[in-house]
Amino acid sequence: MEEILSGEKSIMEYLEILFLSQRSYEQRIEILEKKYGIMFKEESEMRKMCTFSDAIWEKGINIGREEGQKHGVKIGFNEGIRRSHGSIRR
Repeated sequence: MEEILSGEKSIMEYLEILFLSQRSYEQRIEILEKKYGIMFKEESEMRKMCTFSDAIWEKGINIGREEGQKHGVKIGFNEGIRRSHGSIRR
């Protein structure tokens, strides 16, 4: 955390903290307040953004899992066909 607070400010880091960070809500608030001087009057707005980014992150993980499963099934199917053709020839 100290590394982030002492580093140079950047818009990419700011957006990463808001939308991609796996840090807790409280850690995000602390970084944005201390490093970027952003004071939140409405806690609910920041919490909504963090919840939204967490939902996007989870959706991406689920999509990746689904794609991985489809790919694995395809590979398994192709391997099964390859092996069955090999046993027919014998």
